[in-house]
Amino acid sequence: MPQVWRSRPQVKGKGKGGRTAKDNSRAQALTKEIANLAREKQLKKAVELFKQFEQEGLEPSVYTFSSLINVHVRSGDLRGALRVLKSMRKKGVRPNVSIFTILLRGYSLAGQLDRAHGLLDEMVAEGISPDARAINTFFRGCLHRGHVPLAREVFEKMKSWQIVPDDTSLRLMAQLLSQGLCFKELKSLAKLPEAANSWEPAPAKQKKDACIFWAAGKCSKGVNCKFFHDPTIVPENEESRQQERNASLASMNLSLAHCAAMLSRWQTCTRALQRAEDFFSAQNDCQGLFKQLSFEEARRELQRIRCFAQQEDPPQLFDYLCRIFLFSQNSESQVEISQSCVNELVLSFGLGEVLRRSGLSLEDAQAAFHRSFSKAQRFLRFRRMFGDRKLDPLPVKLELCSGNGDWVIAQAKAEEGLANWIALELRHDRVHNIFSRMVFEQVSNLCVIRGDAAQVIPQHFQQESVSHVFVNFPEPPHFSGSETAESKNELLTATFFQQLHSRLAPAGRLTILSDNRRYIKRLANTIATLVDGSLFEPTHAKADFETLHGIPVSRGTPGKRVGHTKKTTSYFDRLWAKGDHKVMLNNLLLVCRSSSRCRDS
Repeated sequence: MPQVWRSRPQVKGKGKGGRTAKDNSRAQALTKEIANLAREKQLKKAVELFKQFEQEGLEPSVYTFSSLINVHVRSGDLRGALRVLKSMRKKGVRPNVSIFTILLRGYSLAGQLDRAHGLLDEMVAEGISPDARAINTFFRGCLHRGHVPLAREVFEKMKSWQIVPDDTSLRLMAQLLSQGLCFKELKSLAKLPEAANSWEPAPAKQKKDACIFWAAGKCSKGVNCKFFHDPTIVPENEESRQQERNASLASMNLSLAHCAAMLSRWQTCTRALQRAEDFFSAQNDCQGLFKQLSFEEARRELQRIRCFAQQEDPPQLFDYLCRIFLFSQNSESQVEISQSCVNELVLSFGLGEVLRRSGLSLEDAQAAFHRSFSKAQRFLRFRRMFGDRKLDPLPVKLELCSGNGDWVIAQAKAEEGLANWIALELRHDRVHNIFSRMVFEQVSNLCVIRGDAAQVIPQHFQQESVSHVFVNFPEPPHFSGSETAESKNELLTATFFQQLHSRLAPAGRLTILSDNRRYIKRLANTIATLVDGSLFEPTHAKADFETLHGIPVSRGTPGKRVGHTKKTTSYFDRLWAKGDHKVMLNNLLLVCRSSSRCRDS
């Protein structure tokens, strides 16, 4: 329920609103604590702490509301965040650009990009100018959910909003245009290396007040800053700013090379790869763990594209796209499911351009997808998807939360002719990464699905259709594994395990690999208590194991016995290796199989 506030009577000797310096100090301390709880997804604690404002007669500031809205969003409770916003407006506190940016992220996480787009217009209508950070938050939402047209529309509006696209804006737009195979637009964008410097929203002479952060090298707004930047001053962070620029230009050219390779534009691809290589070479030193890894991952992608381009073998994109299923989160849509998948591919994967170049029509695409679904247009028919006409079809193996696809690509290639594989991932940009790897490495026995596994599995997988399910490094409700952390987006719940059980073939296996002992113990407890432990039963255990809630959990490197046919490193492995962690020694492996004692009808 929204919080109802009562005015505190003014006390003689106190300041405006009856507040003292002690009151202000206390309010700031509570606000800071709520902000810390937001980082840890401690929703209940944050809500209880917020109640102390009324109990102690304190007035929450716009920063207090911002922190409370943030904890709701980070915990996956968008409705709760909107209730706080409504309560805030009733109290007469005007939301600022930071609050709108948090809500933009909330809408994006919930897959509600149309509402996020509307929120930008709402900001402008209320006289609150979006800043580059808010715009980039929206672009990330478009990238994670796959919506090229909306991103393009907002990018065009930036000039009317007097916002200069910064390095991040250009990089994100380049990625989106590359995914959508918007070759001409992307090529034009890549020719604007100085766009963030040449497009000045307001003449410098109109900026009268000097920016106090500029000389100290701490102004991150660049030309979007409302204050004057003295051109005679070289900021202390100039070198790092140039490094950021080089990284952005390298990324943009890498996106162009990727798009050109997909469309067999080999000359453009080669030139863009060379430019990307030049900008990467200009990077002297990447500070920070994630920056170092991002740099190395980009170099890996560059090498992958270069190897593919050297073959100059035009990819049969239509055949690969027919094994990409993008399920929309709009449950109210009345569009036939196969038609919806085609629409999503046109929207974000450039299917229209592929059809045009192949001499095919949208009707051809819809017919191909129609065959992959049951007559009622609900369940996926794996044999049709993979063209498996054998009397004894190949087993189907599924990886949940596949990330960038390093692991599943390696397994599928190693088991070509022995098994068919499915990668299921929520984030659209990661789905596209798996798709591109599938194309560049010519993997024919892999299908990629975008969607929430908690919805896709029960709605679109037939009973007993999967032989083995893998979950590699599942994300706990919070990175610390805190039992009190909350997330309404948590996947591995008791309900979900029950759904998995019914989709697993008799004696089908479930393998969970994690480095978080607290979380793996929690999952073992959940599995062990399902219907008194009758849904799953433990399998073999290596010599080095411990029993958690009756389920043996092994340590060390997983191998063929548990379904890891091909040894490979994932992004997660490389991240941990960068941090000097002994990755394989920290690995915990939970393996169980579907029991025949209790199966859904």
